[in-house]
Amino acid sequence: MKICMLGQSFLPKVGGEELGMDLLAREFLKRGHEVTVHVQHRAWLKSAPRLDVPYRLAWYRKARSRRWAIPFLQRSLKQLHRDWPFEILYCRKLYPPGYAALLASRVLRVPLVLSLHDTWTVKSPPESTGRVAAVRSSLLAKERRAASETLTAADAIIALNQHMRAYILSLCPTCADRVHLIPNGVEVDCFTRPARTDGAMARRYANQHGRYFLFMDGWIDRKVWTF
Repeated sequence: MKICMLGQSFLPKVGGEELGMDLLAREFLKRGHEVTVHVQHRAWLKSAPRLDVPYRLAWYRKARSRRWAIPFLQRSLKQLHRDWPFEILYCRKLYPPGYAALLASRVLRVPLVLSLHDTWTVKSPPESTGRVAAVRSSLLAKERRAASETLTAADAIIALNQHMRAYILSLCPTCADRVHLIPNGVEVDCFTRPARTDGAMARRYANQHGRYFLFMDGWIDRKVWTF
């Protein structure tokens, strides 16, 4: 099967979204599928980065605004389909890529699978008042309607966890039967090194029971947890 994986940020930037796309594309290849990863190239005045990857990589330029990104990305997907007629469109972002993917999938008549990576792509209306806030609220309301339409029409939706599933259902309450809970994959072979058993960590952290909670992520505001 020919699979088009549509996303935004990608390697060489390193993060959950970027590594997740790369890992999944490689897994699809192992299972005998053909894969093209269609992702955003941010630098207008520079050439796209050259990456040593085993799958096909097709870059699209970053649009100047979220609104312009939709027709821009639609055209890009149609052009890609003419050159490489993919059979399924797999998208990692709800808006604007997801909505653009929905509009393109209707014309191209290919199934659309959404696998959402975050809950901040579709923003909530501002709490402030005034003319500017009113205009912004109107624009965000249109985005939420587009996101709801995308979820309603998608052939399948993948949630990484229960929190993501609840977020999806808040935008589309009728989607419950098409939401599949599939956590991010892990290459377990990378974690086969035996753990130290000399008690050094227990002494260092005064943890005599030897039980630890390890959290690994980017150190940015929206990912700082309070325990």
